[in-house]
Amino acid sequence: MSTISAQILALLPDPVVTPILRSLYADFVGSPLESFDFAKAPLSSPEVVYSLAAAYLVVIFPYFRIPFLIHNLFLSFASFVLFVAYAENVAPIILRHGLVHAMCHPDAFTRELVVLYYLNYLTKYYEWVDTVFLVLNGSRLEFLHWYHHVATMVLCFIQLEGTPSVQWVVIILNLLVHTIMYGYYALATLEIEVWWKRYITTMQITQFVIDLVAVYWAAYYATYHHWRPAVPSVFADLLRLPAKPTIQCTGSLLAAYFGCALLTSYLLLFIQFYIKTYKKKAAAAAATKGKAGAQKKKSKIE
Repeated sequence: MSTISAQILALLPDPVVTPILRSLYADFVGSPLESFDFAKAPLSSPEVVYSLAAAYLVVIFPYFRIPFLIHNLFLSFASFVLFVAYAENVAPIILRHGLVHAMCHPDAFTRELVVLYYLNYLTKYYEWVDTVFLVLNGSRLEFLHWYHHVATMVLCFIQLEGTPSVQWVVIILNLLVHTIMYGYYALATLEIEVWWKRYITTMQITQFVIDLVAVYWAAYYATYHHWRPAVPSVFADLLRLPAKPTIQCTGSLLAAYFGCALLTSYLLLFIQFYIKTYKKKAAAAAATKGKAGAQKKKSKIE
């Protein structure tokens, strides 16, 4: 060491931060700072470093669409597998006992279907990843999007607790639509144009119409079954109410009424979305085309 270096070194103050660092390290790790080994520290393996770097690039650049593609392919495939599982469990019940039995009877709430109801319920949490991708992409969160995602999860939970047998009708149609819808999203991620995009919303609206016919019908008989014993006999005779309804639908009234209310709101919101997205755009495009045609005709006259 040179003389100048030694003089400068002698003038340096005692370390302030380093002793604190040593103390904090010893407190948190439980061993002196000299024991630090980078090879054993978090984020020190090449696999983790390169994976995180790739994940960062995938998230921030729109042309890195692999996660969104995988997400959509998974949901499309999972929806299809669950659809098949529901179909192979519900079809025998319908064929052996009839549609009414499958929609109302407690025996139709089989253990296999309960497991499938639960698996479908779990997918509603995973579908929240849709929202994550929208936020990361800087897209605006529409009311229909977040309302549909959170309310459907609550609906599935209430239906599991309320045990109405009719819920398979709603779920199996939803799984069929989701198989197609998430398949479309996967194609859109690859920038593959499809002519049937607008018909996905039409399918969703049709789904809700069928859903509402089923759940309102089941809710009516569930209500009758629940409240008929409370009707005084004099009024029952006057109104000619049978002692027992011809059809008795299982399930809690909360599950019935919540399902009716929520699916009704879905139908109205998706109709509004369809009009806003397709009808108004079509009208605007037609108006623009007509204006351009009129301008072209005017130019020819001049």
